[in-house]
Amino acid sequence: MEEQNRAGIVEQALAHPIKYTVMLTKEIFSLNKGLFLGITAIVILLSLLSNIPILGLIASVLSGILMFSLFFFVGKVFYHSKTMDEFVDVIRSMTIANLWKNYWKPSLGAYAGWVILILAIMLLIGLIIGISGQGGNLAAGMQSNDPTAMLAIIPLMIFPFILIALLLYVMPLVFANIIKTDNFNDAFKAVFTIFSKDVWGRAFTGAYFKYMGLLGLLLILFTVVIVVLSGLFMSLFAAIDPSMMLVGMVVVLILMVILQIVMNIFYAVSSVIADRMTQQQ
Repeated sequence: MEEQNRAGIVEQALAHPIKYTVMLTKEIFSLNKGLFLGITAIVILLSLLSNIPILGLIASVLSGILMFSLFFFVGKVFYHSKTMDEFVDVIRSMTIANLWKNYWKPSLGAYAGWVILILAIMLLIGLIIGISGQGGNLAAGMQSNDPTAMLAIIPLMIFPFILIALLLYVMPLVFANIIKTDNFNDAFKAVFTIFSKDVWGRAFTGAYFKYMGLLGLLLILFTVVIVVLSGLFMSLFAAIDPSMMLVGMVVVLILMVILQIVMNIFYAVSSVIADRMTQQQ
C-alpha cells in the first residue's frame, strides 16, 4: 500500500504508458523552459571548453554530472509526486543552483559508474575481437570506402551489436534503480544492477517487452527525422552562402543539446514507468 501511495501519478501513466511518456516529456520541458534552456547554455559552454586539454576533461565531467542531475530531478519528482499539482509545482520551482546542490553527489556516483561500465564493455568487445584475430580486418574495413570490405566486417559486429542492444533494452530498469538513490555510493552501485538477476527477470516480462518495443520504434523514427532535418538544415545554410556553414553548425549544436536534454527527460519518465510496470508483474 505504501508503494502504491508513493507512486501517485505513476499509476495513472500505467494505463497508457506510451502516451504518458511522450506527453509528460513535452509537459515537463514546457513547465520550466528557463531551467532547461539555462542547462542548454551551460552544456554548450562546457562543450566548447571540452577541446582544451585538461580543462576539457573537467568540462566533460561537469557536463555529464549536470545531465545526470537533470535526470535525477525529473525521475525523483515523477516517482514521488502523489498529485499532478504537486508534480507541476516542483518542476516549475526548480532552479539550476538547487538542481546542482540537491543532486550533484548521486549524479557523480552514477556518472563514475557508467564510465567504468562503458570502458569495461569496450575492453571486452576489443578483447573478443583481438582473440578472434580479426582486429586488423575490422580496422581496415572501417577505414575503407570499398563496399566489399564493409560487408566483410559485418560478422565481426554481430556480437557487439547484440551486447549493446541487450544493454539498451534493460537500461531503463537500471536507470530506475539509480533514480531511487540519494548519495554517491548507492548511485555508483546502482549502475551495476545491470548484472542483477532481478533486473533481467523483470526485463523479460510481456508488458515490459511491449513497452520497450514500441518506445524503440518511436525513438528510431524520431532519430531518422532528426538526422534528415539536420542534414537539410546544414544544406540550407550552405546554399545561402558557404561562409554560413559555421552559423549552421552552431545552430545545429544548440538544437542537439536541447534534444539531449529532452531525451534525458524522456528516459527519466520512461524508466520510472518501466520500473513500476514490472513491479506489478
